[in-house]
Amino acid sequence: MDKLLWVTAPLAVALVALGWAAWRGRLPSRTVLNVAFSVLLLAYVLGTAGLGIFWVANQQLPMSTGTTCSATSPWHCWSCTCASTSVWSGTSCAEP
Repeated sequence: MDKLLWVTAPLAVALVALGWAAWRGRLPSRTVLNVAFSVLLLAYVLGTAGLGIFWVANQQLPMSTGTTCSATSPWHCWSCTCASTSVWSGTSCAEP
């Protein structure tokens, strides 16, 4: 429920502001509404993309086999094996 609140909060704030403007009798023009909701949608898209990058980076993906490596992307498999040896242990990929 907490995540749903975070997702709907910006839209709820925008709708409350629109309702308040309508209650005062000063509705914004259609162009202003289009721009405001376009910016809100852009913020949702950028937020989702930004959080998605961290979500994918946090996944504990299994290491690929050699046959999968040659069929898909040698660079990806090289970087995976190097990451497990060089980044965490301080050795380079060339060392045994």
